[in-house]
Amino acid sequence: MQQQVLLQGITYDDIQRLFEQVVAESRPHIPSLVYLDTAYLYTFDLSDITYIKNFTDLMRLAQYTDEKGVARNPLQIEWHRYLERWYADQTVHLFDKPVKPIKIVRAVDRVVNEFMERIAGALAGFADTNEPFKFHAIGDGAEAGTTPSPGDTALVSELDRIDVTSQAGGGGMTVDGSTFMCIGNHDVFSPSGDMTEMGMFDAELPAVGETDRMGDHSIFPDEVPHTSGQDSCGGTIIVYQCSS
Repeated sequence: MQQQVLLQGITYDDIQRLFEQVVAESRPHIPSLVYLDTAYLYTFDLSDITYIKNFTDLMRLAQYTDEKGVARNPLQIEWHRYLERWYADQTVHLFDKPVKPIKIVRAVDRVVNEFMERIAGALAGFADTNEPFKFHAIGDGAEAGTTPSPGDTALVSELDRIDVTSQAGGGGMTVDGSTFMCIGNHDVFSPSGDMTEMGMFDAELPAVGETDRMGDHSIFPDEVPHTSGQDSCGGTIIVYQCSS
């Protein structure tokens, strides 16, 4: 497993159980790759938004390809370190400003089947690679502490969805080696709710009769309250490609 950042409270046995679950559910076709994700859901004080936006804007510019042709983004790794420090109840300095979430929760699980189907199609040349999973969604419908199903295709109750590549301060998508990151920092006036779930999709919120494909569904162990106009709600999804 490619893991540049130490995850607080996650043991080898925890990851091994996830691998074994994926393999057991995939028989008789044993996967050669397993996709796991770490997701963070958080709210920040309004005074911190500019500093977070500035850092994520720099992250977009930090993407490069090394001498071996591998995508790298050192600021992506740094953002993940910040997330883990915040999760450990520590303060991070961004541009000399002490920044700490009002609340942050984390979930570690596997990605949904629609993501796996996209990867399988891409390997065979069947997938439309012009549809990235750049739409980040948050919701309040899932029961905190429950486990999402690999067959999920939607949030239980979606409240807001943004294009992370165009939303002002929305974050973005980055890659470092085989690790993918989607950062979705939503507008301060996004709908209020006690957030419990997060997802990423390959399309804007579809109209009646239209469809999209889900890339991840994470349900968190606790609620993260968000009040429209009073705080900034968002989340980060990190997907690891792991050899099984």
